[in-house]
Amino acid sequence: MYKVLHDATLLPLTLESQNYTMGGEKVKSISASASKDKNGKIHITIANVDHLNNINLNCEIRGLKINKVNGRILTSSKLTNHNTFEQPNNVIPIEFKGAKIKDNPLSMDLPAKSIVLLTLD
Repeated sequence: MYKVLHDATLLPLTLESQNYTMGGEKVKSISASASKDKNGKIHITIANVDHLNNINLNCEIRGLKINKVNGRILTSSKLTNHNTFEQPNNVIPIEFKGAKIKDNPLSMDLPAKSIVLLTLD
């Protein structure tokens, strides 16, 4: 899912996020990056490391008129699920329909323990 970042131009992004604590360690619950590929497509990757809670996220996109957003998500029902050589499709990216654009704010309900890739048109 991060392949779109290869040879892309990093775009500035400001993110405010609550902390997530597990096992005495504290990190931001959301991390994100934005980039523009060689064809001019904007991609936003967002990770929710909170394994229990969905996070409602609102994004202001400056300097760009967005007409459409497409997404892919990587998540699973259990935190411990993983792919193996014997079962390579236990965890696979699928279409993400949870992002909505209305009057510029891009909003989504980001599922727990997930990575989302959004492509803006």
